[in-house]
Amino acid sequence: MRSLAPLLSVAVLLVASSMQGASRAPQGDPLDEAVSMSLKGARAASVFQTMSRITGKTLALDPSLDDALVTVELDGVKARTAMTVVCELIGCTWELTADTLRVTPAPPVKKHREPEPPSEPTLSEATVTVDLEGAALKDVLETCARVLGLPLRLQGEIDSGATASVHLADVPARKALEEICKGRCRWMAHFGPPGESFLEVTMLKTALP
Repeated sequence: MRSLAPLLSVAVLLVASSMQGASRAPQGDPLDEAVSMSLKGARAASVFQTMSRITGKTLALDPSLDDALVTVELDGVKARTAMTVVCELIGCTWELTADTLRVTPAPPVKKHREPEPPSEPTLSEATVTVDLEGAALKDVLETCARVLGLPLRLQGEIDSGATASVHLADVPARKALEEICKGRCRWMAHFGPPGESFLEVTMLKTALP
């Protein structure tokens, strides 16, 4: 076991089970070295300076990360894992080249925006074609509601003999409803969250002339 001198508040212990006194087996990938860290408010510059010595590379640390503080406890993890954990904590990325350990700020994360649900058309946008002669008024109102994609809510009773005769082509739904009701009912379209939109039709007790 080899102990590296701490840098400021950094305490890093490099564990190499293959080390036997002064002799040592050929070194493998330095990123696979077992590392333990016990850090509390350590400067990132000090942490990565230690890691550069472990990897045997020259440190190229972005100046904006020098004073970032690291607090972490790691026990016997690979050097690559330790650096990744530190980077996740302070928002950076690391890259090992032939002779350099390069540490740079992580690119900003693009927030995924959920597509907004299509808005329901208003009555001024929706158009309808109506060609009716002597049709039952209730059936006509129910058909208009279906065309608009709205459930119908009737207030009051519709005379069983009430009919509608309307001939309109590609007109705003508002105008069609006005023609269909024409002194016999009042209507109002309610638009709200899914499941709360509806077409309300209130029958007049006394038909207007």
